[in-house]
Amino acid sequence: MAQTSVNFQSVKAGSEQHNKREKELDYVHKELSHNNEYWESCTQEQRMKELKKLVKEKSGRKMQKNASPIWEAVVVIDEHTTMAKLHTLAEELHQKFGMNCFQIAIHKDEGYKMSKDQVKLNLHAHMVFDWIDHETGRAKHYNRTHMAQIQTLVANVLDMERGRSSDKKHKTPQQFKAEKEAEEAMKKKQEAEEQARKAEAVAVEKRQEQKELEDKNTTLRKEWYTMWKQNLELSGQRNNLTVTVWDQKEELKKAKISLSNVQSELCTANSTLEDQKRLISQKNDQLKQIEEGITLAKSFDNRISRAFNGADVENSLWGATPLRAAAEECE
Repeated sequence: MAQTSVNFQSVKAGSEQHNKREKELDYVHKELSHNNEYWESCTQEQRMKELKKLVKEKSGRKMQKNASPIWEAVVVIDEHTTMAKLHTLAEELHQKFGMNCFQIAIHKDEGYKMSKDQVKLNLHAHMVFDWIDHETGRAKHYNRTHMAQIQTLVANVLDMERGRSSDKKHKTPQQFKAEKEAEEAMKKKQEAEEQARKAEAVAVEKRQEQKELEDKNTTLRKEWYTMWKQNLELSGQRNNLTVTVWDQKEELKKAKISLSNVQSELCTANSTLEDQKRLISQKNDQLKQIEEGITLAKSFDNRISRAFNGADVENSLWGATPLRAAAEECE
């Protein structure tokens, strides 16, 4: 059950315009103003004239300039509060406390935005009373006990929970709006601080990640530089190797040429060798023939010697006998 409370204060200039929504207010949501209700038996100006006349008639004196003959009550209501209930409340206040209500306004279009699409409404009613005793022409006075009783009466008539008694003054719509805006601003500030804290934490994490990346980048650059130097050295070695290979290719070409020459010379040598072999073979054949001739000659010589040795040399001057014997031996 929603709580209710009532607060009284002397009426201020512009109150009637405010209650009738005859002036622009930045805390009023016009799209909800059709839910408002208004009733009056007379205007504040008319009631003020009547009260001045009444005071003059009853007291014989004019109403003081600083007098507050008209008071306004701001009553907290809920969505179930009707104009009929407020008329009942006005009647109860008149019967028990002598209050004369002549204007009632129900406002269901004030509040503050909690978000783009959500509005926290400040549901309330304005009840305007004349604060003059019509029997004596004097202003009425109510103490704390009266006000506590009125608080209880309001809760009972409106079927709402009674709010706690407090020394705090009732807030005007402007004060309510300002307070809610301050609360909302504080909430947003706290949210912003929380977001800033989270953002700072994220920033610290990102800075750490950035530092790690920078360290990795430095390491990679050093490694790249080392590899670049190694590559440069390898390029030099490769160039040297290329020169060496080229030189070796040239040497190989020369070696091939030399080999070809050697092979040619070898072929020539082989040919010469074959010729030599044939010549040697011929020489060997000739030598063999010579040796055979020598052998045969030796054989003849031996046979001749034997023939000479066995013949009678003395029987012939020329040795006809040995010659004949030798010839016979050779046959």
